[in-house]
Amino acid sequence: GSSTYTLSNVFFYLISPRVGKYYPDLRSDDGNIKGLVVNFAVRFTVTVSTCPKINVKVSPTTASRSSTVSIAAILDNCTTSSHTLTLQFVATSPCSSKVMSTFPITVVPGQKQSVSLPFKIPEDACIGTYTLTLNYAGGALLGTSTAIITVTP
Repeated sequence: GSSTYTLSNVFFYLISPRVGKYYPDLRSDDGNIKGLVVNFAVRFTVTVSTCPKINVKVSPTTASRSSTVSIAAILDNCTTSSHTLTLQFVATSPCSSKVMSTFPITVVPGQKQSVSLPFKIPEDACIGTYTLTLNYAGGALLGTSTAIITVTP
């Protein structure tokens, strides 16, 4: 998908029948009006692509220490071109923030895919709310997706 924004601006332009020095009131050196002001609007469209996009989900959203949860990444490349992306998973807990993994992937035009991985919560994990963040970039940051999980004793 993409979002389209239309921007408009109004310009004033001096159309001159001959080259000469014009003052703000459009009079030449001899005092005669030698030009014409034309008011016209210029409209242009900027399309901001929201593709490719990747979402991260965790299930269940509440789990105890030593239990296993499923972390899923859902990919949708709704563009007509291939992209090489760098994925970065970051886990932020009540105790710390840590980059869990960083790796490249290549996505093809129209590719839709879901990958789920089991993750065992360590028995000494901090109790509380964790934010799992997936950053994805293709030269520049393209998007971020987050999932929340609460770890209980």
